[in-house]
Amino acid sequence: MSRLALNIVLLEQSLTGTKFVLTAETGTGEMDAVLAKVYEAYADYVLKNPFYELEMPIRVDLFSSTVAKIVAHYSSAKSARKEFR
Repeated sequence: MSRLALNIVLLEQSLTGTKFVLTAETGTGEMDAVLAKVYEAYADYVLKNPFYELEMPIRVDLFSSTVAKIVAHYSSAKSARKEFR
């Protein structure tokens, strides 16, 4: 038997042209909040970094670790909601 996974994709483009793409399973909530938090981290840790230039790959450790924490937070919140049901 094959399993069909339904996914949704959300795209946000910053004023600088950087695109953020979020993929998740259908029914995942708070995706807008996740993208907003990621954009906030981008503005705080990437755009304010004096060594970062637009069009460069993002290699800012504080940004990467913050995004990992955001994803972990919302992933654990989703798991907690599933367990509650």
